[in-house]
Amino acid sequence: TACGRSDCWAVPVSLFNHMSGTRLRPNCITCNAMIDACGKGAQWEAAVRLIAGMLSLAVQASEVTWGAAASAFERAGAWHAALAFFADAPQITGLHSTYCLSAAMGACWKGGKHQQALRLFDLTSDLRLARDEVS
Repeated sequence: TACGRSDCWAVPVSLFNHMSGTRLRPNCITCNAMIDACGKGAQWEAAVRLIAGMLSLAVQASEVTWGAAASAFERAGAWHAALAFFADAPQITGLHSTYCLSAAMGACWKGGKHQQALRLFDLTSDLRLARDEVS
């Protein structure tokens, strides 16, 4: 979490890579903190790589994991990546939460893709998610 507060996203990525060569195994909480640090640095590619590594190690992702990834897309304005991420993984539990979709809408909006943001907003109704002030 200290790396996340200082926008030092490269350290968690390096730590994750180093852990694979040791007896230390990341868990969902440590991975979420690493993904969050990438998000705060607007490093969505690094966040996606961490998720891929996390899943390859059979670490169970949570709604926090997907929210941190969605936040990374939003901060970077990576609307294309946010849309692809949501389209490629419709069956993932927790991915289609109000928070995640709000972050994806934010990425689209920042990228000037207002129609895509509105489509995601409509998806909240299809998925029976609560719309709030953020969305």
